[in-house]
Amino acid sequence: MGVSFSFLKFFDIVYKQNAFNDSVIALGSLNINESDDSIREFASKNQWWKQDDTNSIRSLFRDRYHILNYRDIDINGRADIWLDLNKPIDSSYRNSANVVLNGGTLEHVFDIAQSLKNIHGMLREGGTVIHLLPISWYNHGFYNFNPLLFKEISAANNYQLLAEGFYCNPNALTCVVQGMPVNHDNQDEPATTFITFDGEYTEENERISNSFNKVVFPSNLLYMVAYKKNNSDEFVYPVDCQS
Repeated sequence: MGVSFSFLKFFDIVYKQNAFNDSVIALGSLNINESDDSIREFASKNQWWKQDDTNSIRSLFRDRYHILNYRDIDINGRADIWLDLNKPIDSSYRNSANVVLNGGTLEHVFDIAQSLKNIHGMLREGGTVIHLLPISWYNHGFYNFNPLLFKEISAANNYQLLAEGFYCNPNALTCVVQGMPVNHDNQDEPATTFITFDGEYTEENERISNSFNKVVFPSNLLYMVAYKKNNSDEFVYPVDCQS
């Protein structure tokens, strides 16, 4: 999936909580998911960014968040580390990262349970996991995700919620908030708007979240969530007790 400039607002919220620190392990070979023209325009407006190349997420994270130790894992032969998330990680990778960033990779991995266990194992105590996950992406990867999965993982493993949001087309988001059917005639408008809950559950946040049950999901709806791992206990699988 990669990282778009619109995601930076979400990353900023995590960073301001001192939860986006060296060192980072990224799942997949992530690039900046923008056109070359958009990247050049962003760079011209943000001259603090000393680009290494036009689509480098490494230099963007280095200059915006001071991430000097950034490693990616993949099985494509281009990543820093060859690692198959379908299989248990080697002990050398346990407790090796302050941040694990899933920028749209889990949906492409068949064994979700093992992958989530691996993420937990790679994180140091006090570390942060950041997920960018598809909710309504047609013909993209193996899976779409329910936010409930991550809420229950958090409860089972004593994670602390840092930030949560939904990212989609602005027109679709307005319809969801107002409880109206989504107008799909204007879905080509760039997806630049999302709700951020900042880790605080309020009645209004719950109302907005629950509104998704009352409308047709907009296409390419993305779930964004960040959690802090509070202890080094072994990963606990959640149990869905809902009827």
